[in-house]
Amino acid sequence: MGFIVIFAVVVVLEIEFNKGQVFKQREHIKEIKKRIAELEEKKSEYPPTDPLLFSQMTTKTTETEFQLNFRKQQPTFIPILREKVPKITSGEENLCMMIKLNMTTREIAHILNIDIKSVHTARARLKRKLPLEDDISLDDWIRSLG
Repeated sequence: MGFIVIFAVVVVLEIEFNKGQVFKQREHIKEIKKRIAELEEKKSEYPPTDPLLFSQMTTKTTETEFQLNFRKQQPTFIPILREKVPKITSGEENLCMMIKLNMTTREIAHILNIDIKSVHTARARLKRKLPLEDDISLDDWIRSLG
């Protein structure tokens, strides 16, 4: 008899736990749907540069499309960046654009189809090239432009 009671309690606890998990998943799905709706609204305003809409830059055409869309949103950024860093490469410009868009290292690695360590290396090399003061981070300096 005691075994049945313990078994029933365990079953009830599992059901309650699963209800909590389902609730959390439903809330997460609601957040995702809300984000998709926000992105759909913005899609007409701006061409896609959001990491959710722009999955990977694996071809030159995709990279060029990203650059054109970014320049529509941030027309003064690249000219100012080139003025401050005349020897910047196109790859470093792309990295700066992604940082300007508040993309995480993981998102940048995914979009560029490279390892996270490679993004860290690229960021370190870029940082050495920029006229940064000691108390300013790479991200803050880039986001302050244009």
